[in-house]
Amino acid sequence: MKKKPLLILFFIGYFIVNFNLSFLYPLLPSIKQHFSGNEKDLALLLAAFPTIALFSNLFLGPFIDKFGKEKFYIIGTLGCMFCFVGTVFINDIKWVIIFRFLSGMFVPMLGATIFPLIVENFEGKEKLFASGVVQGAASVAQLIALPIGVISGDTIPWHIPFTTLFSLSLISLAIGILFLKFKHTEHSDKINLASYITSYKFVFMQKPVFLYISSYTLYGFAVFIVFSMYPLWLLSSGRITNHQIALMFIITGIIDLLASVSINYFSKFFSSSLKFMRTLIIISIVSVAFVPFFPTNLIAQVVLFSTFTWVRACFSPLLFVEIYSLVSKNERSTLNGLMNASFQLATSCGGIVGTWLYYYSTSFILNTAIFCLSVTLCLLVLTGIKTKSLEELIN
Repeated sequence: MKKKPLLILFFIGYFIVNFNLSFLYPLLPSIKQHFSGNEKDLALLLAAFPTIALFSNLFLGPFIDKFGKEKFYIIGTLGCMFCFVGTVFINDIKWVIIFRFLSGMFVPMLGATIFPLIVENFEGKEKLFASGVVQGAASVAQLIALPIGVISGDTIPWHIPFTTLFSLSLISLAIGILFLKFKHTEHSDKINLASYITSYKFVFMQKPVFLYISSYTLYGFAVFIVFSMYPLWLLSSGRITNHQIALMFIITGIIDLLASVSINYFSKFFSSSLKFMRTLIIISIVSVAFVPFFPTNLIAQVVLFSTFTWVRACFSPLLFVEIYSLVSKNERSTLNGLMNASFQLATSCGGIVGTWLYYYSTSFILNTAIFCLSVTLCLLVLTGIKTKSLEELIN
């Protein structure tokens, strides 16, 4: 493939986006110990990135279209380098929080430009191939980010994840400058409040779209209530070590990757994607509900968390297939930004609530109870949607 450098560029960029989302939660115990942080510091640290990224995802789109995707990719990469290298050389947790806030402005610039740039730079089968390869970066990122987050501060220095992100950002910047073709302004439309309202009003005018976004947000909120404090809870038992948790995350990461490529196989057992999603939600409720009762049993935790991971890996793609079929091609980019913003909101709220629940009750029962309640609400929301068969949607 003649455009292999661009494929490498977009793979690295999407890896950075997803690694940045995944590594912090298992790193919390090390950060808490290194900086002597308290519960308030940890809550702010968890909320810092997704809070700013929420607004970035909502408002960046029109500016990226106006001034050029290539320029914003480079700006985003430069900003990421600054935030990640800055974190490595500080000795106060308040500065870690500040740099996480700043990264919420720059990382979304990568996420918002990668797939549009693939569409513009690849043609025919190459476009499909490139999209598939870059999408795989998400699973690879999780596979690496979770274990490295767990062992950082124990086997390796706590700042290694940030050093890794800085190095990848530097490589991405070099490839981008060399191989991206910078274009002039794509359009001269004015960006104002009216244009934003026009862009997003379709969400509230179409009931199924609104319900899908609501269910996506509820499920994301629930996931991070559990995921935010899960590594810390396992370590608190005193029977499960950092290395064992890292190994567990490697196993679940592989399952995540396998789930992403096996959705079509499992979908054959369901007449519609909605039925598939509802079944997944029920499975997730059962698996997470049993988690607090086996705090020192590594095998049980691997089985339960692997099931939870498999559900999470299948749920989002199924929902995306459904929701994107409900809007026109001209509305899908706006919808993509809104979905990203919803995910960031869920991450922020779920992380804060999960942290508070855990420190109120370290048994982890409250975390799992609120998870089950949230996904039950998600299930109720999905029951209000009618859909085509999964085969029709894919076709």
